Amino acid sequence: MSGRASTPTFGTLLKSYLLPTGLMTRPRGDAFLVHAMAERNRAVLRRCMPHYARVHCVLAVAFLGATAGAGLAEAPAWLLLGAALPAALELGLALVFVCTVLALRLM
Repeated sequence: MSGRASTPTFGTLLKSYLLPTGLMTRPRGDAFLVHAMAERNRAVLRRCMPHYARVHCVLAVAFLGATAGAGLAEAPAWLLLGAALPAALELGLALVFVCTVLALRLM
């Protein structure tokens, strides 16, 4: 034992910043405890999902801007495809997170 607390790696920090992993707890126990844990999970999602929606909206705009800039610069097709694919994936993630935020507000 070295006596030092283990520090998270850059990959772990990036994953927790970009994706909602490890936020919720698995419901266990009787019906009342399961209901209480489900309410806690909903409260955690209501609190954290706007962050993920904002982060992915900003990333989607940045990737779309890079794709548009590459298109205006008349870049080769393989470069445009390489820029458009992450832009489309980020746009999809942003839409999913925004819809999740809206659904959580309706609950």
